[in-house]
Amino acid sequence: MEEEKVAGNRFIRRMCKDDDCGGMAIVLFSDDQIKDIQKHCCSEPNPSVLSVDFTFELGDFYLLVTAYSHTTMYVRGTSRHPILMGPIAITKTKSTKSCDILFDKMLDAAPDLRYGLKATGSDSEASIRKSLREHFKFAWELVCVLHIKRDIEYKMQHQGSPLPQNTRKLVLDSIFGTNGLVMTSSSEEFNSLLSRLYENWDKICPEFLKYFKQHQESKIREHATVKSYRRVISNVDKPFTTNSIEGLNSVIKRWQKFQKKDLDCFISDMKMLVKKQKEDVERACKDFPGPYVLVKASTNDVPVVEEANIPDESETVQSCQIHLRDVTSLESVLTDCQITNLINKANSLIGSHLRKGFDDNTWLVKSFTSAEPHVITKAKKGFICKCVAYTTRNICSHVLAVASVENEIPKQLKLLSDGNLSKLDKKKAGKKKTTKRQPKPPARLSPDRMENVSFSDMFCSY
Repeated sequence: MEEEKVAGNRFIRRMCKDDDCGGMAIVLFSDDQIKDIQKHCCSEPNPSVLSVDFTFELGDFYLLVTAYSHTTMYVRGTSRHPILMGPIAITKTKSTKSCDILFDKMLDAAPDLRYGLKATGSDSEASIRKSLREHFKFAWELVCVLHIKRDIEYKMQHQGSPLPQNTRKLVLDSIFGTNGLVMTSSSEEFNSLLSRLYENWDKICPEFLKYFKQHQESKIREHATVKSYRRVISNVDKPFTTNSIEGLNSVIKRWQKFQKKDLDCFISDMKMLVKKQKEDVERACKDFPGPYVLVKASTNDVPVVEEANIPDESETVQSCQIHLRDVTSLESVLTDCQITNLINKANSLIGSHLRKGFDDNTWLVKSFTSAEPHVITKAKKGFICKCVAYTTRNICSHVLAVASVENEIPKQLKLLSDGNLSKLDKKKAGKKKTTKRQPKPPARLSPDRMENVSFSDMFCSY
């Protein structure tokens, strides 16, 4: 096996050539994805199932996808946890070796997953199931009941003597119906129903009975009933399906605009999709508008959120009110009325409307005219904002509020006395004046006028 080490890239974890994988395997995931799986798939009670599936029609390759539920959040307006993409692998085949390469790399990044992962879920793909059992020895294995139903239905139609339609419907309903085998919640209930079904099937479909005993009975008993699913999540009332990860596969295809792309473009697109996931989660953590909301602490059936990126109460900005004496240097560039408005607006932002960003050099300031916050970035000489007011005069209420909290108002106002506003007077400098006159301050925009800032500006690339 020839392996290429990708230095300095934390998303591309492995690129290798291997005949068992059709000549190629590329493993992709971020540190945050692995940490999320450790948090949500290894926790108790009610952990997320790590679902695994192959998908295609994305390029000249297969994509092995993992997915998990973010158990501390709901999709906005629902009681469903969001389904997020975990580590993925690009391969040429759907072999066990392709699965092994992905799971090996996951265990390299987080060895505790081998014994800490609570449950895995997949369809009836033999290569996935075999590799999952070998890598995650203590994880409870779940199999999609819909794929089992499809396999059984196919067998009944294509076995030596195909069953009549009425018989097929009767058998399928006895297995997958409301009162069928998969809905049983105890071993006693399963065995009692199975005994009655065997007596009936022995009369109407003995050939199918032989197939079911050999290929499907143990699979359904151990991996596809409500009872087996409740070993992982206590409050479920239906057996496990792969609907969630298949929905994620559709998201990936829509992200690609249903176009097949070359590897370079596809890897770049997947990196951006992972980044978008992270942004959506962090928006919910900051209580900003977005597709997800945090689960309330009073909810008993899921863990209380303990997100590392959520500020503690100690991080919430305390009162640091600004006074006129703190900004006397503004008198040379702003009118008294403008200074008063600026101070009042900045003071109104200090407190619950001002928070630390996701790194040490970023602050988030609530916008009252847009759903997006203002992003204040710390540069070498001071703080920078992208609002109209700052762009016009190198000062705005957002920056002033942050500078006050950081105790850097003098440093920030020094920007105004260092000639940084000279660009505003260039038009006036074109004409020679016979008498030296103090130039009038240029027309200022109100401190309340701000432009929207894209939320994606808050984050750095991986």
